[in-house]
Amino acid sequence: MREPGPPHPPLPQHPSSRPPARPAPPRLPSRARREPGPRRDSPPAALTPRISPAGRGSPGGRGAESPAPPAAEQAAPLKYLRARLPEPHSSHGEGPTRASRCCRRLPPPPPPPACAPAYRRRGAETGPPHACALAAGGAVLCFVVSALGITAGSHRLWSHRSYKATLPLRIFLTIANSVAFQNDIYEWVRDHRVHHKFSETDADPHNAMRGFFFSHIGWLLVRKHPDVIEKGQKLDLSDIKADKVVMFQRRYYKPSVVLLCFTLPTVVPWYFWDESIIISFFIPAILRYAVALNAAWLVNSAAHMFGNRPYDQHINPRENPLVSLGALGEGFHNYHHTFPYDYSTSEFGWRFNLTTAFIDLMCFLGLASDRKKVSKEVILARKMRTGDGSHKSG
Repeated sequence: MREPGPPHPPLPQHPSSRPPARPAPPRLPSRARREPGPRRDSPPAALTPRISPAGRGSPGGRGAESPAPPAAEQAAPLKYLRARLPEPHSSHGEGPTRASRCCRRLPPPPPPPACAPAYRRRGAETGPPHACALAAGGAVLCFVVSALGITAGSHRLWSHRSYKATLPLRIFLTIANSVAFQNDIYEWVRDHRVHHKFSETDADPHNAMRGFFFSHIGWLLVRKHPDVIEKGQKLDLSDIKADKVVMFQRRYYKPSVVLLCFTLPTVVPWYFWDESIIISFFIPAILRYAVALNAAWLVNSAAHMFGNRPYDQHINPRENPLVSLGALGEGFHNYHHTFPYDYSTSEFGWRFNLTTAFIDLMCFLGLASDRKKVSKEVILARKMRTGDGSHKSG
């Protein structure tokens, strides 16, 4: 065989046959140059093995590793891995939830002012215990105070003059009357005196002969009968006009009602007991007011229709202990219309009669005096003469 000879040298090419050289890219200014940095999701340098400068020609095949890095560099891979791992979800039973992770980034709330209640200064997470129970207790307290403003104030003191009260007690009863919001004292006394003088007639503002609904609430939904207005204008109210406390309340009645009947019962539980504004408005203010109104209206309706008449069977008012329980002693209505000047409106003392207990307490404290009371002999004689005989079974 013929042995191959040496390779032929390459033929020289003509300059015109060579491909044109590609132009070099324009160089950026020195400020615009950027050194290529590591990728965002690439591991830190501590995760990559260190290769000795000997490179690929070392006896180790791929190169010999450098000595062990210090402890700080050894901990870097663990920190990187922990940062890459997701936090356990709250459904796994451990770890923070997404809402708690977001809350960590929020700035801390500003400290409460020095005038805030003590539990707010201790921290927002510590509220007062049983705030709703405190709101309910406040509603009961407002109910009792407002009822006393009507029973011990407008009714027994100013309408019937069954006892005398000092100036501090009259001021308290005036405030309580504004909490009740059942007309100012002057108008309440005028209508009640007409009710007693012309009971169960057209001149009676809440005539029970016109039915339960009218005597309960209907008389407030319609215009007054002309006889009611006529008889009310003829009454002698000089004693009421001479009381400066009563006339002061009549002058500023509407602002006092807004403040005492609705604003304070709403603001006090909300601010001092950390109750919600909705509950504070609907329980101590609205619900309490509605219950107090119906308790008072039952005296005009139920106490004129249901019950016995042991003192005078010729009049319509009745004895109704259930009404007395809600109206703080105003349900002994047959006795009251028979002896309207008795401060107790009953012959049974404190039984179902919180108003009588209150007046007795005020007398003990020196704030009331001259209580008028019917003797036992007069009561018994009236029962035997005009009663329906129900006292014998009682």
